Amino acid sequence: MYLTWLQSGVAKLLLLLLIVSLVFVSFWTSQPDHELQKLQGEMDNLRRDFQEQKNLVTSEAGMLDTIQKFSADEAQIRRRCLQLARDNPGSKAEVSALY
Repeated sequence: MYLTWLQSGVAKLLLLLLIVSLVFVSFWTSQPDHELQKLQGEMDNLRRDFQEQKNLVTSEAGMLDTIQKFSADEAQIRRRCLQLARDNPGSKAEVSALY
């Protein structure tokens, strides 16, 4: 009787530790991964804004200005991705940032 209670207590403890560790791992992201997600979101927003601006532009000069602004902003985000990759060699963030 005592052994069964002990076994069920150990089983409950192991189950609790398993659940806590899974929750911790699934919700924990490293700082580089978080920064990469932020950069990807910025790039998505930039592309969406660029498409909206392209639809609103009525002149060739306006289109050139829109393209130049997009190119400059995109280059800045790409530089930040490369810096993130350089700062985190051998990591998932490095591979993703280079992609």
